[in-house]
Amino acid sequence: AKGMQLGLVNQMGEATGAQLGFINLADSLSWLQLGGFGAADQMTGVQLGAFNLAEEATGLQYGVVNVTNEIRGIQIGAMNIIKKGGWLVALPLINGSF
Repeated sequence: AKGMQLGLVNQMGEATGAQLGFINLADSLSWLQLGGFGAADQMTGVQLGAFNLAEEATGLQYGVVNVTNEIRGIQIGAMNIIKKGGWLVALPLINGSF
C-alpha cells in the first residue's frame, strides 16, 4: 500500500509512506513510522517512537529504546540494541553500523 495510515493501531504488509499512530506494524516499510511503538520486518527510512523494533533497518531509529538485528544507519535513544554488526550490541545515546 502507498500513502498514509492514521489511527491508534496501524498494520500494513508492504508499506510505502507513513504510519502515524500509537502502534504501527508493517512487514516492509519505506519512509516513516511515528508513534509509541513501531515494528517492521524490513524498514527503510525513519522510525520515531518510544519503542522501535526492526528485523533489518536502513536509515534512522529515534526513540527511547531502539532494537534491530541489523542496521545500515543510526540509532539515537536511551538504549540502542543492534544484535549483529553494530558498534556494540547495546549502547546508550547512539549506535550504528555502515
